[in-house]
Amino acid sequence: MKTFAMLLICLLTGCAGLTQPQNDSLTEWVLAHRAELDSLSSEAAKIKIRQFLQNKLTNKKFVFIGESAHYIHEKWPYRALIMSVLFEMGYTNIINEMGRFDGKAVDKFLRTGEEVALHKVCLYGMCGGQQTPTAYGAEEMRFFESIRQSAVKTGVQLRYYGWDIDPVMENGYASVLADLNSVKASCPAVAGILNKLTRQKNETNQQEGDRIFAALTDLNLQKKYFKRCFGVNKYNELFWDIRTMSDSFKIFGQYFESFANVEKDPNDVKAKKDMYQIFLLREPTGYDRLRIILENSPEDAKFIGLGHNAHYAKYGAEATTSYKDMMDGSPLWRVMGEMIESNHPGETFHIWMGAGQGAYGSSEKPCDGDAVCPAPPVVGTLEEKFVRVSKSPWIVSLANAPLPKLVETSIHMFNKDPINLKKAADAYFFIPTTTVMTK
Repeated sequence: MKTFAMLLICLLTGCAGLTQPQNDSLTEWVLAHRAELDSLSSEAAKIKIRQFLQNKLTNKKFVFIGESAHYIHEKWPYRALIMSVLFEMGYTNIINEMGRFDGKAVDKFLRTGEEVALHKVCLYGMCGGQQTPTAYGAEEMRFFESIRQSAVKTGVQLRYYGWDIDPVMENGYASVLADLNSVKASCPAVAGILNKLTRQKNETNQQEGDRIFAALTDLNLQKKYFKRCFGVNKYNELFWDIRTMSDSFKIFGQYFESFANVEKDPNDVKAKKDMYQIFLLREPTGYDRLRIILENSPEDAKFIGLGHNAHYAKYGAEATTSYKDMMDGSPLWRVMGEMIESNHPGETFHIWMGAGQGAYGSSEKPCDGDAVCPAPPVVGTLEEKFVRVSKSPWIVSLANAPLPKLVETSIHMFNKDPINLKKAADAYFFIPTTTVMTK
């Protein structure tokens, strides 16, 4: 009883000042129940993942494959391994923490195999005339090539959607203007929409978002006319394209402006609150886009979700940042996963990823954007606990974890509070060593 109490205190407090035994009850339980893999890419590992998921996905419409950080090499083979099994089980619709227009480009590649489509993804540094992708972009492009080959081998057709805000808008403008110009001759009222979509010099992000929203308002006020011009389906797609552009400038643009102000003056409370308010808009905006995707998909469609662990947490209160030093303990967001779970109760399965070195579990602060300098895990975290007993990747179900709260203390670079991981996810996938890359 005393050992159990000390373990619980240790987990809840980050184990400050305590020396954990090499084999406590939690690590012993993991050793006894985990499915250990020889690698992230072997046929034997695929068989074990298939066996692990068997009987766990009954009536599950969504399987979320989380990641502890974007910029680690191992996330791509880890994703591909699980996805290859999910393709066999009918999960062929992919939603990702990516902008709508970049998502359209990836979707075109996965459907057609036209590699040129990937060279239009702004996230990969391919906007503004850039011909060579970033290191991150090149690696993710190889990932999409590999999962397309996997889907072809399995005999399934993939669809791909980005639900996040678009940080760069070249593709958005190009797509929308092409659609509008295609009916300009037969629909004269299009000229007014085109005029409002003309970019102005020295606009702020807010002004550009407002101008685009004015175009959206005109489109909506004359929707019967424009539905005749475009057809209902094309009109709906155009509406959401323009809505996405407006939202992205207002949300992402304002966030970067407020973030720059915080960096300029860390004591600027207004800038911090502005940044917080923008964050509050991101997840529900993403869910709004997902709702449209669901409405336009077959009723029996099954989805794979990709992105940061916390985006897909089943209960957001267990996996959000508090910003207690600036926001009086207010939660950072009501995350996507919670919104999906509340509207599709019992239909989600979340795989949470942990990494022993690098990623957000390391003791170093990010050194390049989301990339994190290689470092051992923070003492007292699950990563630090598990890395001592792990030589290769493994996955374990959290359904029968021995403690009421399986507490994780370092899921995200902003996070300061313990996380009830057992409430947030269904399974935990651990990679002992990750290789951190820069953007």
